[in-house]
Amino acid sequence: MPPVEAAGPARGKRKSLRLGRVGGFPLLLDRSWFVIAAVIILLYSPVLGRVLPNIGGWSYAVAAAFCLLLALSVLLHEWAHAWTARAFGWPVTHITLSLMGGHTSFGATRTSWLASLVISVAGPVANILLGLAGWVAVAALQPLEAGGAFNVVLVLVELTSWANWFVGIFNLIPGLPLDGGRALEAVVWGITGREFVGTAVAAWTGRVIAVLAVAWILVSGLWRSIPLLILAGLLVWMLWAGAASSLRRARAARAMSGIRAVDLMEPAIAVPAETTLATVEAILRGAFSNPADTVAKPGPVAVLAMDGQDCVGMLNPARVTAEDPHQRAHLALGEVMDPVTGNAVIPSDLAELNLLEATARSAQPMFVVVDGHGTPVGVLRAARLNTVLREAGLLR
Repeated sequence: MPPVEAAGPARGKRKSLRLGRVGGFPLLLDRSWFVIAAVIILLYSPVLGRVLPNIGGWSYAVAAAFCLLLALSVLLHEWAHAWTARAFGWPVTHITLSLMGGHTSFGATRTSWLASLVISVAGPVANILLGLAGWVAVAALQPLEAGGAFNVVLVLVELTSWANWFVGIFNLIPGLPLDGGRALEAVVWGITGREFVGTAVAAWTGRVIAVLAVAWILVSGLWRSIPLLILAGLLVWMLWAGAASSLRRARAARAMSGIRAVDLMEPAIAVPAETTLATVEAILRGAFSNPADTVAKPGPVAVLAMDGQDCVGMLNPARVTAEDPHQRAHLALGEVMDPVTGNAVIPSDLAELNLLEATARSAQPMFVVVDGHGTPVGVLRAARLNTVLREAGLLR
């Protein structure tokens, strides 16, 4: 999972290729997938050349076919996560195939350690079952020995079976960011009652495993094979970087523990969008109990422009006094407000890490906080969340 940050200006994101909806979920192909595809083709072409001596230059084409079968296996792994998550009521936003295989992205939701545990192991279990099915198929087909293209298919099925066993067992290693790490996180969460404790334990376990993997690469002599060294290096990098990201997430979760949107919000005044600025100014004077001969002071209170029951815009009180006094009686709030988009509205009970991640994804400077009926009750500034993180030592 990427590092968690409070909301702010939108950052440039590496674009992924959209492949449409597959199995009921949006599927994206990160451009980094082509890197791992090239490594796999270079790694397995010599292997196929030895197993199928008469294949010649076609070994690269067969290796490419194996790469596609491996991608399909990873996709089935992610589908298992996604379908299991949907069964528990988790919102699934999309599935991405990337450099280190793939990942399933979820929306904000209230969850439990048990749901997290089951969803985590669903993917590896799917791969192990695929590997088992492949072995059964190989055992049934091997005696036929038809030769030619049949042998190529048999080798592909066998390689894909081994790959699924590897993906399934490797992902069960109990260290973040692997699925086994998510499972360990869930178990510790269930024991301690605190999710961020589980995240920290699983992340440090992931770092230890990364160090042990480096030692194994050095001792085993794996570094002598360039393709294997690249593949192993990518896996170690994934473990270390993922563990570091998870530790940041754990610290952020600890900083946000017990904090709800309603706890950080500032008061807001809701008025119809057609209200004139002069009327808004009078309302603000009353709210601040300012003397009648003074203008409304710029303050932390936002003015919300309403269209019926819907909030359509926000305005800082300083914007009122910035307009010419003679124009305020004729200028409507709706003409000078900043429009409110759907991703700038959050429920008042949104809490802890879900609150932080939801606002980070929206990348808005300010959010409208609504109650259970959708009625605006205040505003939450991204800067306020940054203050919480800064006090926890997560931001400078």
